[in-house]
Amino acid sequence: MPPARAAAELQAIHGFLRVLEGQPGVAAAWEALVRKHSVSGKQAHDAHLVAVMQVYGVTGILTFNVADFRRYPGIQVLDPAQF
Repeated sequence: MPPARAAAELQAIHGFLRVLEGQPGVAAAWEALVRKHSVSGKQAHDAHLVAVMQVYGVTGILTFNVADFRRYPGIQVLDPAQF
């Protein structure tokens, strides 16, 4: 994707989604999730997303990667293919 198109896509995303900035507490929440759920490898990125969600009080995520998020209680996992 050309940089100009990527910039336009990002601008459009900002029009209908809230972009969350880093916040204190995310690293500790992430570490706790990694330990509790024995997360390793690429799934550590999913755990980081869940940590950010927890810190901000976000309870749902829209993802094609449904199976990797099911291990986290309290998170509503929505698959775009289901809509």
